Amino acid sequence: MTALALWSLATRPGAAPPGRVTRTSIVLAPGQYINVQPSASLALARDGKHLVYGAVSDEGQHLYLRSIDSFETTRIPGSEGGRSPFFSPDGIWIGFFSGDFKMKKVLVAGGGLLPICDVPVGDSGAVWLEDNRIVYGLASTSTGLMSVSADGGIPVDLTTLDLEAGELRHGRPHPLPGGRHLLFTVFTSEAARVEVLSLETGERKEILQGTEGAQYVEGGYLAYGQSGSLLVVPFDREGLDTTDSPTRILDGVYMDSTNERAYFVLASDGTLVYLPAAAGSYETTLVWVDRQGREEPTEVEPGQYAHPQISPDGTRVAVNSNSHIWIFDLDRGGSGTRLTREGYNSMPVWSPDGERIAFSSARVGPAAVYAKRVDGVDEAELLIEHDHAAWPRSWSADGNSLAFYELNPAAGAGRDVFAWSFREEDKIPVVTSPANERSPIFSPDARWIAYTSDESGRDEVYVRSFVGVAGQWKISTEGGREPLWSPDGIEIFYRNGKRVMAVRVSTTSGFSPEAPVRLFEGEYAIENQAHNQFYAIAPDGMRFLMIRESQPPSSRTRMHVVTNWVEELRQRVPTGQ
Repeated sequence: MTALALWSLATRPGAAPPGRVTRTSIVLAPGQYINVQPSASLALARDGKHLVYGAVSDEGQHLYLRSIDSFETTRIPGSEGGRSPFFSPDGIWIGFFSGDFKMKKVLVAGGGLLPICDVPVGDSGAVWLEDNRIVYGLASTSTGLMSVSADGGIPVDLTTLDLEAGELRHGRPHPLPGGRHLLFTVFTSEAARVEVLSLETGERKEILQGTEGAQYVEGGYLAYGQSGSLLVVPFDREGLDTTDSPTRILDGVYMDSTNERAYFVLASDGTLVYLPAAAGSYETTLVWVDRQGREEPTEVEPGQYAHPQISPDGTRVAVNSNSHIWIFDLDRGGSGTRLTREGYNSMPVWSPDGERIAFSSARVGPAAVYAKRVDGVDEAELLIEHDHAAWPRSWSADGNSLAFYELNPAAGAGRDVFAWSFREEDKIPVVTSPANERSPIFSPDARWIAYTSDESGRDEVYVRSFVGVAGQWKISTEGGREPLWSPDGIEIFYRNGKRVMAVRVSTTSGFSPEAPVRLFEGEYAIENQAHNQFYAIAPDGMRFLMIRESQPPSSRTRMHVVTNWVEELRQRVPTGQ
């Protein structure tokens, strides 16, 4: 499939005279917008000749390729769900993370996809080095940088976390000239910082505090984002350190809500491509939406939220926010309390009595399931020990079982669904297959479990019996994710793109679903690569708690291109290099 992208100026960037700084824009095809969460989906070949970007449309999330001096954009075949693209040093190959939890590569000239390795969780950026290694980071888990041959193989650890120092994970690698060092970001529970890593000795050196994703600029600079601006600071390649104070060089760059990550890419020829900010940084708000689509705000302050879960009494909501679990009071002005303080934490699940929250936490090794009292009296308790990463999703109303899903290495990077029995202190298989199953949700009577599976070749919502009758029933008809059960047990809800769908079900004699109907649709956040859920249902079943982005997707429909940008830097911030 080919989509047209229009230049805002008649001249193509590739035609700019040497040394002359030019500014143009790429406008995406109608209905497309740049994918920004949770990974930056922009990549520029080092020679500046090709650009890859990730875009979302009604047809899903895909990667697109264009020559920087061309008017046409081509969808990369097989890139469904693709994210975090990167180029080989010679610009011949494109690597990316696929929607089926693998790293793959494809020739710029076209051809079939080639697998590189399994990537069991979401990524945190990657770079293809001159020695044919690919270095990448993982999100949603406590790991250092990983390394794998670009020809394929088994990944190995490249860096090790300093857990005593509060390091959560390493990511955002970026090469330095010469092939002996690279930049990377150290994420902690309080802030992020940029360090230099020696690829020969493994030695690390801190160079920037309070930011992430710094990139090297030809001529001796580091570029990074801060508060909606792009900053540059002179950098000594030999001493591996900054040599002066930073200079704000460009305003209006799109950033996430922490004001640490800017969406930009640079090429060795001095080309800069960035996503402009429409109005401030990336933030989200929690809003109520009734079954007819009428919206009402909450009093919770804007932030970067995912996976909202409403307490059984409907007065509080637990959410993921910047690697931790927060609880906000919906009836008392939206005041918030941080529940977790160590590790990378996600996917809160309320206990039926509202006194505890189960959650996934990558504190030591793979993500495991913990629980903690919401009053903060006790420390987090390890509920389920795992050999592989696991994530909770639903606590049965009788309190006897916790539905969760875990990584299945035997199925590549697939997931399987289980339930933990508190009575037997053992896990019960629910759905185990070569397909990718996730997001298990108990029915109110704990007789059934709804879940997502890609066994048909795309994500659909299914139901299986948890007790009694055997069988499987397909609920969605044209794709579906993020299942929820109505509090009265007579409906199942799910997401299909921008739409919230409902299916009435009968469980009086076996299980019988009716045809799906659309309740409403809108520009609300949808499931991301970490499989976070982005909506919840109130205990009365009459309204949903949705997550709305402060900048609607319609504001992310263009990229700005600056050719010979390094010439501008040399004039404004001379380094003598």
